[in-house]
Amino acid sequence: MNLAPTFYPRNVAVIGASRTKGKIGHNVVENLLNGGFKGRIYPINPKADEILGLKAYRNIRDVPEDVDLAVIVIPAPLVPSAMEDCAAANVKGVVIISAGFSEIGEEGKKLEDEVVRIARRNGIRVIGPNCQGLINLSANLIAWFGPVPKKKGSVAFITQSGAYGGALISLTNRLGMSFFNVVVSIGNKCDVDEVDLIEFLAKDENIKVIALYIEGLRNGRKFMEVAKKASLLKPIVILKAGRSPEGARAVLSHTGTLAGRDEIFDAAFKQCGALRVYTTEELLDSSLALASKQYAYGDKIVIITNAGGPGAIAADTCRDHNIKLLRLSSKTISELRKLLPPQCAVENPIDVTGDPRPERFEIALRTVLKNEDPSGILLIVIGPLRGGEEVARIIIKYREIYKKPMVVCWLAKEFAGEGPSMVEEAGIPVYDTPERAVFAMASLIRYGMYLRRERG
Repeated sequence: MNLAPTFYPRNVAVIGASRTKGKIGHNVVENLLNGGFKGRIYPINPKADEILGLKAYRNIRDVPEDVDLAVIVIPAPLVPSAMEDCAAANVKGVVIISAGFSEIGEEGKKLEDEVVRIARRNGIRVIGPNCQGLINLSANLIAWFGPVPKKKGSVAFITQSGAYGGALISLTNRLGMSFFNVVVSIGNKCDVDEVDLIEFLAKDENIKVIALYIEGLRNGRKFMEVAKKASLLKPIVILKAGRSPEGARAVLSHTGTLAGRDEIFDAAFKQCGALRVYTTEELLDSSLALASKQYAYGDKIVIITNAGGPGAIAADTCRDHNIKLLRLSSKTISELRKLLPPQCAVENPIDVTGDPRPERFEIALRTVLKNEDPSGILLIVIGPLRGGEEVARIIIKYREIYKKPMVVCWLAKEFAGEGPSMVEEAGIPVYDTPERAVFAMASLIRYGMYLRRERG
């Protein structure tokens, strides 16, 4: 069944909307308003006439039009009755934020089964229960409580933990990142699961990367079928919890999910082209790089730096990720020796030294890209630097001319003026350590080589 009315609704009803600031039912209505949702918003509360300036209704059945999306934030025992009301209002999609279902045991499982029975009988798609909600910035839809993204990006994040989704939003806000476009907290995934969402989001042109936090899979075979098709359209990045026995126990108590044997998940992800990561930083770094859509179809790169130590660290980290440093031709080395001062290192990594001269980056880039065919370029820039904006213009210029994947590690970027933000706005990912920049390049290589292998 179609998920479009859930993600791109004409209107939204909030069952359990509240006049009391701080309550979830208040926060959801407030976020819908503050997010600039263009459709109609219907607060449902039998004891209120108005909530946040909006006319309130006693029951969703009283709303004067069919409802595309309903958000439910009432106690679990009342949810089945609300689902019957949604069916009468021809609701197409429901997000159940309420907890108290299968995650608490048998009684909760009975409630959840009843919700599913009503939904399937009436053709309603359900996200949740026990979740934090749904965000789709392309539709100005923030049917969600908790932190919201300050900037719009192009990553869709599917998370089995709503709290983790909120934490990532807070982190990217603090870092000033344009990262999220969609965030879906699936909770107990009684109906809509990661498979449905991958299939839907793979076709959404606003999404460039699908990232997931998962604790387990109910239908591994179906996941692999859908993920394999989707990964040929856009990258899929996965952080899976429950790798250790202790983590598996935590997962079971959190959402009632069996984590399964980790080596099976690892093999499955590789087979379907999904990139597995192991930390929050790797999830962010990998997704940010892949959102640039500048995939590397080989594993030989060139490092250009104006800082010897970070260049050496990057070279070591490349080896950790099975990335090769391209052996430069004698012609390239000879030209670099003629054009750069004698203190500069002209083999890979190319070190134009700390003397803050932006033109040395241009000499190195022009000479390498004219003579060589690297899979990608890793640039390490350290401030303070005369003309951070000029270095940025040079990087952007050669990216546009040669269309090569580029990743930038900009150290002490607070001293570099607008340079780092100029590079980011041009779609080139920027990181604050050599290790993170190399990991990002490794992600571009892993996905690019997967595409090359699959497409022939």
